[in-house]
Amino acid sequence: MLLGGAIGASLAMLGFWIGSRFASLYVLASLRELPRNGWALSSAALIAWFLSTLIHELGHIAAGVTQGFRFQLLVVGPFAVQRDGLTDRIRLGWNRQFELAGGVAATLPDSDERLSSRMRWMVIAGPVASVLLTVLAAWWWWHAPSGWGGAVRFFTAVIAAGTGIATLIPMDNGSFVTDGKRFLQLGRDDERARRDTARLVLFVREQSGLRLRDEPGTRIASLLEPADASLGEVGSRLVAAAWLVDHGAYDEAEQHLARAAAIADGLPFYMAAAVAIERARLVAQFARNGAAARALLAPHAKAMARAPKIIRQQLDAALALADGDAEMAHRLATEAMQLLQSSPNARTGNSQWALARLAEIEAASRETQDVAL
Repeated sequence: MLLGGAIGASLAMLGFWIGSRFASLYVLASLRELPRNGWALSSAALIAWFLSTLIHELGHIAAGVTQGFRFQLLVVGPFAVQRDGLTDRIRLGWNRQFELAGGVAATLPDSDERLSSRMRWMVIAGPVASVLLTVLAAWWWWHAPSGWGGAVRFFTAVIAAGTGIATLIPMDNGSFVTDGKRFLQLGRDDERARRDTARLVLFVREQSGLRLRDEPGTRIASLLEPADASLGEVGSRLVAAAWLVDHGAYDEAEQHLARAAAIADGLPFYMAAAVAIERARLVAQFARNGAAARALLAPHAKAMARAPKIIRQQLDAALALADGDAEMAHRLATEAMQLLQSSPNARTGNSQWALARLAEIEAASRETQDVAL
């Protein structure tokens, strides 16, 4: 963050020096035509930020779609467009996660063919879209600089330029990396890029109906290096834990989830909540400790309230089993299984994994009921 700030400040000073030396009288006159009203300038800047962020994220999505990726999510400011994991429909809604307001786009591959190359196009398209928007907005402002519309065009050019430069600089930003660094990693095929690509390959295989439990252990082990406390490591730890649960290694799965939880504390709250949900489900279903599971979920009440219905039902079924309420556990597990089986994604490996866990809860609750009788 400090490096990015230093680079940004240096570029700003360089731009000021160049502008003060070479700005034409026409440019200075055009700047004087911007509105003097504070509300007009503020609203123009806000709309310019929204347009700049939207075009940047749409660049990622457009390139992803052309490379055979499938749209999943677009968030800009208060608006969210996402694909429903249960119905597979795309819906427009409100963004209630402040951490995502700065702009998020997600597309997922439909095959693992030339995956690294295709991902590079998807990654670099965001900054390229920002650069193109900068040129367009600056040209339009140059020819029509006056009024509130001129202010929108001017701010759009400035913000888009800043976005393009900031995302092209190859650097780490906490557990994330900029588009520029990601692009270089994929080109060099370094260990971080190989890990993240391998995880995407597993996702593609699961989408085609292959079960995670059928993957060799060596392929799962390849996901765990490097241990760099990144978002990519969190995703890999979750996959490794799911594979271990499929093979009955619950204690080892908990170790991976504990590591993911420690990393996720520094990530947006929805990632920390996703890890907490998986840990709570494991503790409730296999350790039969409802109190410990609820303690894990307690800090994530806001995220839990927004979790998809099917996730909440699976968790509630495990909690009911942990509490010894076999009848409730059986009913919730049955309902969740019916909901999953009616989904267009019922045949995916991920859905099959969830169905297997629900079947285990249903069987355990049935045994408990039989013993009681």
